[in-house]
Amino acid sequence: MEGTVTFFSASQHYGKVVADDPTVGSLRLSDEDVIRTEEFGWRSFPIQGDRVRFEIDTQGRRGRQAKNIFIIQSALQSESDLRPEDTKNYRRDYWELGTLLPPAHGIDHSFIVRPDGEHLYAKLNKITEGLDRVLSGETLPCSYLIKKWIGTKNGDFRPFYEAIFLKLYESPSQEASDSALFLAAVANVKGNDKRGR
Repeated sequence: MEGTVTFFSASQHYGKVVADDPTVGSLRLSDEDVIRTEEFGWRSFPIQGDRVRFEIDTQGRRGRQAKNIFIIQSALQSESDLRPEDTKNYRRDYWELGTLLPPAHGIDHSFIVRPDGEHLYAKLNKITEGLDRVLSGETLPCSYLIKKWIGTKNGDFRPFYEAIFLKLYESPSQEASDSALFLAAVANVKGNDKRGR
Protein backbone atom coordinates (compact mmCIF):
# COMPACT_ATOMS: atom_id res chain seq x y z
CA MET A 1 0.00 0.00 0.00
CA GLU A 2 1.14 3.57 -0.66
CA GLY A 3 0.35 6.91 0.89
CA THR A 4 1.55 10.42 1.75
CA VAL A 5 3.10 11.60 5.01
CA THR A 6 0.97 14.47 6.31
CA PHE A 7 2.87 15.12 9.54
CA PHE A 8 6.04 14.01 11.31
CA SER A 9 7.51 15.24 14.59
CA ALA A 10 11.27 14.72 14.87
CA SER A 11 11.11 15.43 18.61
CA GLN A 12 8.36 12.84 19.24
CA HIS A 13 9.51 10.30 16.61
CA TYR A 14 6.05 9.76 15.16
CA GLY A 15 3.73 11.13 12.51
CA LYS A 16 0.77 10.35 10.27
CA VAL A 17 0.40 8.89 6.79
CA VAL A 18 -2.78 9.05 4.70
CA ALA A 19 -3.21 5.98 2.52
CA ASP A 20 -4.10 6.38 -1.14
CA ASP A 21 -6.96 3.96 -0.48
CA PRO A 22 -9.70 6.16 1.07
CA THR A 23 -11.13 3.19 2.97
CA VAL A 24 -7.91 2.96 5.01
CA GLY A 25 -7.68 6.62 5.99
CA SER A 26 -4.94 7.97 8.26
CA LEU A 27 -2.43 5.79 10.13
CA ARG A 28 0.15 6.53 12.80
CA LEU A 29 3.79 5.98 11.78
CA SER A 30 6.93 5.73 13.88
CA ASP A 31 10.55 6.25 12.85
CA GLU A 32 11.26 2.78 14.28
CA ASP A 33 9.18 1.30 11.43
CA VAL A 34 10.94 3.20 8.62
CA ILE A 35 13.33 1.01 6.62
CA ARG A 36 16.44 3.07 5.87
CA THR A 37 17.65 3.06 2.25
CA GLU A 38 20.71 4.61 0.63
CA GLU A 39 18.61 6.28 -2.07
CA PHE A 40 17.16 8.64 0.54
CA GLY A 41 20.30 9.09 2.65
CA TRP A 42 19.55 6.33 5.17
CA ARG A 43 16.80 8.54 6.62
CA SER A 44 14.45 7.21 9.29
CA PHE A 45 12.57 10.49 9.68
CA PRO A 46 10.08 11.09 6.86
CA ILE A 47 8.99 14.66 6.16
CA GLN A 48 5.63 16.11 5.27
CA GLY A 49 4.83 15.30 1.63
CA ASP A 50 7.02 12.19 1.40
CA ARG A 51 5.45 9.35 -0.55
CA VAL A 52 5.80 6.03 1.28
CA ARG A 53 5.05 2.34 0.75
CA PHE A 54 3.95 0.44 3.85
CA GLU A 55 1.99 -2.39 5.39
CA ILE A 56 -0.77 -2.05 7.98
CA ASP A 57 -0.19 -3.38 11.48
CA THR A 58 -3.60 -4.00 13.08
CA GLN A 59 -2.00 -5.08 16.36
CA GLY A 60 0.17 -2.00 16.94
CA ARG A 61 0.86 -0.63 20.41
CA ARG A 62 -1.60 2.19 19.72
CA GLY A 63 -4.04 0.51 17.39
CA ARG A 64 -3.69 0.45 13.61
CA GLN A 65 -0.40 1.83 12.37
CA ALA A 66 1.93 1.70 9.38
CA LYS A 67 4.84 -0.75 9.49
CA ASN A 68 7.70 -1.73 7.15
CA ILE A 69 7.68 1.81 5.76
CA PHE A 70 9.82 2.69 2.73
CA ILE A 71 10.25 6.26 1.50
CA ILE A 72 9.68 6.10 -2.27
CA GLN A 73 9.61 9.80 -3.18
CA SER A 74 10.81 12.88 -1.30
CA ALA A 75 11.58 16.55 -1.76
CA LEU A 76 14.86 15.88 0.05
CA GLN A 77 17.38 14.55 -2.47
CA SER A 78 21.13 14.06 -2.57
CA GLU A 79 23.00 17.34 -3.09
CA SER A 80 25.59 15.68 -5.36
CA ASP A 81 26.84 19.05 -6.62
CA LEU A 82 28.36 19.55 -3.14
CA ARG A 83 30.78 16.69 -3.66
CA PRO A 84 34.41 17.86 -3.42
CA GLU A 85 36.59 17.17 -6.49
CA ASP A 86 38.87 14.78 -4.58
CA THR A 87 35.98 12.39 -3.83
CA LYS A 88 35.31 11.04 -7.34
CA ASN A 89 34.78 7.53 -6.00
CA TYR A 90 31.83 8.75 -3.92
CA ARG A 91 29.84 10.50 -6.64
CA ARG A 92 26.87 8.12 -6.35
CA ASP A 93 26.65 8.41 -2.58
CA TYR A 94 24.23 10.65 -0.69
CA TRP A 95 25.51 14.19 -0.05
CA GLU A 96 23.60 16.56 2.18
CA LEU A 97 23.56 20.01 3.78
CA GLY A 98 23.09 20.23 7.53
CA THR A 99 24.12 22.15 10.63
CA LEU A 100 27.03 20.99 12.82
CA LEU A 101 26.37 21.46 16.52
CA PRO A 102 29.19 22.28 18.97
CA PRO A 103 30.31 19.24 20.98
CA ALA A 104 30.01 18.79 24.72
CA HIS A 105 33.25 19.69 26.54
CA GLY A 106 35.95 17.04 26.14
CA ILE A 107 34.02 14.92 23.63
CA ASP A 108 35.67 13.91 20.33
CA HIS A 109 32.45 13.91 18.33
CA SER A 110 29.34 15.96 17.76
CA PHE A 111 26.09 15.76 15.84
CA ILE A 112 24.78 17.27 12.64
CA VAL A 113 21.15 18.32 12.44
CA ARG A 114 19.93 16.87 9.14
CA PRO A 115 17.25 18.58 7.01
CA ASP A 116 14.66 16.09 8.31
CA GLY A 117 15.50 16.91 11.95
CA GLU A 118 17.40 13.70 12.71
CA HIS A 119 20.83 13.96 14.33
CA LEU A 120 23.79 12.34 12.58
CA TYR A 121 27.05 11.32 14.31
CA ALA A 122 30.15 13.25 13.21
CA LYS A 123 33.74 12.73 14.37
CA LEU A 124 35.54 16.01 14.95
CA ASN A 125 38.81 14.63 13.54
CA LYS A 126 37.09 14.58 10.11
CA ILE A 127 37.08 18.41 10.11
CA THR A 128 40.18 20.05 8.68
CA GLU A 129 39.15 23.70 8.61
CA GLY A 130 36.98 25.61 11.08
CA LEU A 131 37.32 23.14 13.94
CA ASP A 132 38.37 25.93 16.30
CA ARG A 133 35.07 27.73 15.61
CA VAL A 134 33.04 24.61 16.38
CA LEU A 135 35.00 23.96 19.58
CA SER A 136 34.40 27.57 20.66
CA GLY A 137 30.65 26.92 20.52
CA GLU A 138 29.61 28.03 17.04
CA THR A 139 26.92 26.17 15.11
CA LEU A 140 27.96 26.07 11.46
CA PRO A 141 26.34 24.98 8.19
CA CYS A 142 28.15 22.09 6.56
CA SER A 143 27.99 19.58 3.75
CA TYR A 144 28.85 15.92 4.18
CA LEU A 145 28.53 12.40 2.83
CA ILE A 146 26.47 9.87 4.78
CA LYS A 147 27.97 6.42 5.14
CA LYS A 148 26.53 3.27 6.65
CA TRP A 149 28.86 1.02 8.62
CA ILE A 150 28.20 -2.27 10.34
CA GLY A 151 29.45 -2.33 13.92
CA THR A 152 28.92 -4.36 17.05
CA LYS A 153 27.24 -3.41 20.28
CA ASN A 154 26.91 -5.95 23.08
CA GLY A 155 27.95 -8.64 20.61
CA ASP A 156 25.20 -7.80 18.10
CA PHE A 157 25.90 -6.54 14.59
CA ARG A 158 23.98 -3.36 13.83
CA PRO A 159 24.08 -0.53 11.31
CA PHE A 160 25.80 2.73 12.21
CA TYR A 161 25.45 5.98 10.26
CA GLU A 162 28.10 8.68 10.14
CA ALA A 163 28.93 11.93 8.34
CA ILE A 164 32.25 11.91 6.48
CA PHE A 165 34.00 14.43 4.22
CA LEU A 166 32.64 17.29 6.32
CA LYS A 167 33.02 20.75 4.83
CA LEU A 168 32.20 23.72 7.04
CA TYR A 169 31.08 26.95 5.45
CA GLU A 170 33.30 29.76 6.66
CA SER A 171 32.97 32.64 4.21
CA PRO A 172 29.84 34.81 4.22
CA SER A 173 29.26 34.14 0.51
CA GLN A 174 29.31 30.36 1.00
CA GLU A 175 27.04 30.57 4.03
CA ALA A 176 24.58 32.82 2.24
CA SER A 177 24.12 30.61 -0.81
CA ASP A 178 24.22 27.21 0.84
CA SER A 179 22.22 28.25 3.91
CA ALA A 180 19.43 29.39 1.62
CA LEU A 181 19.35 25.93 0.04
CA PHE A 182 19.40 24.29 3.45
CA LEU A 183 16.62 26.48 4.86
CA ALA A 184 14.46 25.82 1.81
CA ALA A 185 14.90 22.08 2.31
CA VAL A 186 13.80 22.17 5.96
CA ALA A 187 10.93 24.63 5.58
CA ASN A 188 8.28 21.92 6.00
CA VAL A 189 10.03 19.88 8.69
CA LYS A 190 8.33 19.76 12.11
CA GLY A 191 10.37 19.71 15.33
CA ASN A 192 13.78 19.91 13.67
CA ASP A 193 15.37 21.44 16.76
CA LYS A 194 15.31 18.24 18.84
CA ARG A 195 17.82 15.41 18.90
CA GLY A 196 16.77 12.24 17.09
CA ARG A 197 18.15 8.76 17.52
